[in-house]
Amino acid sequence: MDRHVLSILVGKESLILNRIVGLFSKRCFSIDSLTFGEAEDKSLLRINIELKSDKHAFIQIKKQLEKLIDVIDISEPNPANCFIRELVLIKVRSASDNRLSILEAVEAFQGKIIEINNNSLTIEIAGNHEKINPFITAMSSYGIESLSRTGFTALDRCKI
Repeated sequence: MDRHVLSILVGKESLILNRIVGLFSKRCFSIDSLTFGEAEDKSLLRINIELKSDKHAFIQIKKQLEKLIDVIDISEPNPANCFIRELVLIKVRSASDNRLSILEAVEAFQGKIIEINNNSLTIEIAGNHEKINPFITAMSSYGIESLSRTGFTALDRCKI
């Protein structure tokens, strides 16, 4: 199974998200990440979906999405031609003896400390999977109290 990413531009209609997710659930697709929000035109939404499937099944779901009336555009963001980012908030157990090493890791991964208390640090980090996943692995050795991932968002690079 391959990882696929879709960016779907749709009209802002009340049930469009239900219809899109319904296409995936009817075909027993598992969505790994789903984000959506207003696009550059406030009457439109951009929906980003990440899933794992074989190529044939992916082509089929893409064709089904294209048939939906409110779908204006579907693209497959290519990491070489766009920015793909995810935001993660992570609360890590921290005592005085390991706090410095956590702070060094946060700096190395270009994260940001958003809260410090006696027993933990809350960290904000943004990036692609290649940055986020190793950071989470590094923090797991200290003890992760809680973690929240937004899912990815994507934007094309400027064309020269």
